[in-house]
Amino acid sequence: AFVLLKVYNLLGKEIANIFENSLTAGKYDFHFEASNIESGTYLYRLVAKGIDGKEFVQTKKMILVR
Repeated sequence: AFVLLKVYNLLGKEIANIFENSLTAGKYDFHFEASNIESGTYLYRLVAKGIDGKEFVQTKKMILVR
């Protein structure tokens, strides 16, 4: 599946593009370098587009505390 993982601020501005490529089924870990980002609330969005044309989208809240 083609996988896209991005981080957004609460205004919808893209803060980071963490991953954008094809992956096989499985469990993965991604590193998010947040040293240049202020403390606050952010959203991360995972989009996976399968070969069959189906799309999985999940958006969750993330709180960054320094």
